[in-house]
Amino acid sequence: MTKIEETLENYSGADYVDGACLSLENGKRHFDVSDKLSDSHFGIAIAHLILGAEEYIKAMLLLNLSGDDYFLTKKEKIMLFKQHKFKHKNIGEFLKSLTDESVTNFETNLFSFLTMSYSPDSKFTRDGYFINKVWSFSKLEEKDVDKVMNWLKNANDLKNQGFYLDLKEEWKSPARFTKSDYEKSEEIVGILRRAIEPLFEMPLTDDEFLDFLNY
Repeated sequence: MTKIEETLENYSGADYVDGACLSLENGKRHFDVSDKLSDSHFGIAIAHLILGAEEYIKAMLLLNLSGDDYFLTKKEKIMLFKQHKFKHKNIGEFLKSLTDESVTNFETNLFSFLTMSYSPDSKFTRDGYFINKVWSFSKLEEKDVDKVMNWLKNANDLKNQGFYLDLKEEWKSPARFTKSDYEKSEEIVGILRRAIEPLFEMPLTDDEFLDFLNY
């Protein structure tokens, strides 16, 4: 058993909430750095946007674990701290859950979901329902889903290209990125921010928020 596994074995809901809040704050620091660099160093600014997004989805997953220790498997809990692609995959699943189609499917099958005879589209389906329909924090239109998913496919490479000089057929410098490249990434990461940040602004004693954690 790894050290992370040993630590998580003894974690309570409150421990996960602490981790979620710390992850969110670290994500905000990345976004702050990105904003400061967004007028000139576009490649590095994009890389920090992606790092911030990774911290935000980590915060979301830890928040879910505070209410349901089985929201992730033991293996997935380790992957959350070790694998960039795992976080990017979860960003995609989470954002897809914000579509009206996902919310409608959940509402249609709500009774079956409560009786555990229906498997939702993803583990984030319930979250998307609360964020889209109950609180109206954020929603993602169907036409934008493909754009988000295509961006996520290359997010890890984009992050590395924003930080490092590379060599393909010729030198590839982070300086090649433009303001337009930055704005495209900022738009997609902004969807994630608008969906997650309000959750951390709600009082932990709020009945609706407790319903969300324990649904």
